[in-house]
Amino acid sequence: MIWVLVSLLTVVLVELFLRLPLIDAARGIARTARRAGRTLGRRNASDHWKEKASQAYAIRMMRGTGVLAFGLGVIAVVGALLSMAGEQIAPGTTAALLSWPGLLISLVVATVYVVVRQRFVRR
Repeated sequence: MIWVLVSLLTVVLVELFLRLPLIDAARGIARTARRAGRTLGRRNASDHWKEKASQAYAIRMMRGTGVLAFGLGVIAVVGALLSMAGEQIAPGTTAALLSWPGLLISLVVATVYVVVRQRFVRR
């Protein structure tokens, strides 16, 4: 019963991760970092322009980091609440989830879930 709960908790958290804008935020941060690097690497741009551009890029990256932090915080809170609920159903769920076999099962379940989801859910 515990491993079913661990698997169910994993699927719920993976689905939550996929539905939150975390991947888009990470891509946006990476894109902004590349643009900042290109801008700061230009020899023909003035230092004044580089300073203004780097401030704008820093603000964009800070917003994206905030979105990532908030989303990961939501996932952590939901995971903790589901783990506590699992403890009420089957004591030892949290310990099983945090053990090496539990982490391995979560990794396998998450991978299989994402692959199956990509095959059947098209955007």
